[in-house]
Amino acid sequence: MKFDPDCARDILLAVEASDCPKRKIILSELRDTLPSYGIDDLEYTCLKLFEAGMLDIITGHVMGRQMLSVGRILDITYTGHQFLENVRNEKVWNKTKKKAKAIGSFALDVISQIAVNVISSKIG
Repeated sequence: MKFDPDCARDILLAVEASDCPKRKIILSELRDTLPSYGIDDLEYTCLKLFEAGMLDIITGHVMGRQMLSVGRILDITYTGHQFLENVRNEKVWNKTKKKAKAIGSFALDVISQIAVNVISSKIG
């Protein structure tokens, strides 16, 4: 499956906007919030965000495959909040994606670095 950076950003925004942070977010609720993504895309992206240290989720293994256990997302990590702050602004996000496409990499660390550079160019 291919990693979708738009899906990753949308998931982080949705988890942050959740009105009950102490209540675990169920994957099916995330699907209802983000209907433009399929459940498989959401689960895959959540797992990748977990591996990147951006989401705290409950995982389990089914037939040797890591999965969201009962589809529960606990919270955004500090790293996830930092990434989200860098890509929250729509103009910054669009410019970041354009530069990432030109470079040919949509890796989260590359996207984050590009976003920081885009933001820095606006400061100076």
